[in-house]
Amino acid sequence: MSISKFCKNKNIDSLLIAHHLDDMIETFCMRILKKTRFDGLCPMVDHRKLFELNLIRPFLQIRKESIYDYANLNNIKFFEDPTNRNNKFIRTKIRIFLEANQNLKYKLSKSLGLFCKIKKYFDYHTHSFFISNISVEKEGYIKINKKNFIMLPEFLNLRILNKVIMSLGHNTYPLRSKTLFRISKILLKDNFSVISAGGCLIANNKSYILIIREYNKIKSLKLTIPKGKQAIWDKKLIITNLSDSFKISITPLGKELTDKSFIDFYNSKKKYSKKLPFIIKKTLPVIKTL
Repeated sequence: MSISKFCKNKNIDSLLIAHHLDDMIETFCMRILKKTRFDGLCPMVDHRKLFELNLIRPFLQIRKESIYDYANLNNIKFFEDPTNRNNKFIRTKIRIFLEANQNLKYKLSKSLGLFCKIKKYFDYHTHSFFISNISVEKEGYIKINKKNFIMLPEFLNLRILNKVIMSLGHNTYPLRSKTLFRISKILLKDNFSVISAGGCLIANNKSYILIIREYNKIKSLKLTIPKGKQAIWDKKLIITNLSDSFKISITPLGKELTDKSFIDFYNSKKKYSKKLPFIIKKTLPVIKTL
């Protein structure tokens, strides 16, 4: 069983992790060797949410040696993972090399601190842009002010695109740099286009960039909500069954439009519905009581 599933079963919403400064430096070295992009050069943060679990790392500024000293001074028993000295792992090779080159280790820790400060600076400007220029519409899609978006430096464009697509597409890991560069170049043009990436569609026009959940990723999604209960549709819309006598079932509109009788009903009511691009409409939930 994974840690996240164990915590969920035990109703644990926050988990303290013992990563320390030495772990950060080792991971930093591994990221450099893998030629990771800029954000990866600040490999850990003291708090983040992953798999609906709050991960807290209180020891990121503390060296491993200090933790050993504290444990020994206070007679605290601890267990050492035997793989920590196994030379077949790249992390172990880096650890042993750094132990023999303490001056280099110190300089790497200073560099690591600088990259983390720069990342915080970028995060601040990304957050500021989100507040002023990005809106989450009630139908569950995201709208970006294109005029202000294209005025940003490219590295901020890529960060913003990545965060929006990861959020709406429910991606645990960031998109590849190559994919983000391709999308960014297309968005700089004025002609209408639709691109697929990370479980989303990115629709481009002169005024706005729309990030829309890709229908193919949810076409098999189905919910049944008992009377008086609620559930979350595609991790973004809360649907409550207010009935005290029947359950409701929910499927995407695109799925229902494969039924001819439903198409006739849908077409007869089109004039009453809000004008939205069809790629958005087909991802909306249809609530059925029969």
